[in-house]
Amino acid sequence: MSSATLYRWSGIVLLVGSLLGVIVSMMSAILYPGHTLTTQQVLATSWTIAALLFLAWALLLVMGLPGLYLRQARRAGKLGFAGFVLLSLGVLLGGVGFGSVQATIYPYLAQSAPKLLPSGGAGPDSGFLLWILGPTLLLGIGAILFGIGTRRAQVFPGWTGTLLIISGVLFLLSIPPIPSPFGDIIDLASNVALFVAFAWCGYLLITQKQETVEAVARPAAEAGVSR
Repeated sequence: MSSATLYRWSGIVLLVGSLLGVIVSMMSAILYPGHTLTTQQVLATSWTIAALLFLAWALLLVMGLPGLYLRQARRAGKLGFAGFVLLSLGVLLGGVGFGSVQATIYPYLAQSAPKLLPSGGAGPDSGFLLWILGPTLLLGIGAILFGIGTRRAQVFPGWTGTLLIISGVLFLLSIPPIPSPFGDIIDLASNVALFVAFAWCGYLLITQKQETVEAVARPAAEAGVSR
């Protein structure tokens, strides 16, 4: 598989995953404000759809992030690499892991032990630790570092790196419990900023020409020949 093909497929999954992420973020903010759940909500069809879409965007982003990083790896530096690693772990834990819990464990709890559902203090949140380790710390710090690396690399527009940094800061700000609707607004803004940045980078990976990829790789190859 050529570099151009790899980048193009990475761009497709990033774009699709980001669009799904925006949809799920808006659904969650509207249907489940404050992240409080009732048994009826978890057992409803809308919850199943939202949980599956949540899992889908996470899986797509996990597949697309390597291509996004490789496209700017030589220029992003150590910060870019660290951000890529933390983002990948964050999406795996907070996205794929938590999405799997939402799609399978939550419906079971709703039927067998509804008091264990996150319900605004009425019971323990079974996914609290996973949620903190994923989207808040790993995604927050990872987005900031990857955004700095993206701005430094200058392969993608600088504003995409800025959006990643803003998203990371908002993720970290959401760690302390913030009452609804302010907490919901911060969550939605952090998610949308992240997904918009990834969507635009994915679009650029799809539309870039083969010559662009070769132009990036040619200087290194010519340097090796000249030796």
